[in-house]
Amino acid sequence: MLRNVFKVVAIAEGFSWLALLVAMFFKWVLGHDEAVAIPGMIHGWLFIAYVVVAIAMWRAHGWSMRTGIIALIGSVIPLGTWYVEYHLGQLERDGKTDRATPPVATA
Repeated sequence: MLRNVFKVVAIAEGFSWLALLVAMFFKWVLGHDEAVAIPGMIHGWLFIAYVVVAIAMWRAHGWSMRTGIIALIGSVIPLGTWYVEYHLGQLERDGKTDRATPPVATA
């Protein structure tokens, strides 16, 4: 379940960044200052959601320090969330895991 949430948030965050780019074009090139208000807010909330879900995945799935840091760095690199999601999907498809520790038990 958490994996599916991560996938949706990672993909949505990437699209929101693209929408923000379009809005910034409208603001800075065409002079529509209000253009970034809604895309900016949506992108901000999705960015925060991605970081929270990435930390939850790190903990729940026992990611190595390297994978966890890459997932968090992916949040600040344009479309980095898509790369992280693709990489995790590849690991799953190949039947590999990235567990540094056993998964954390959840009640």
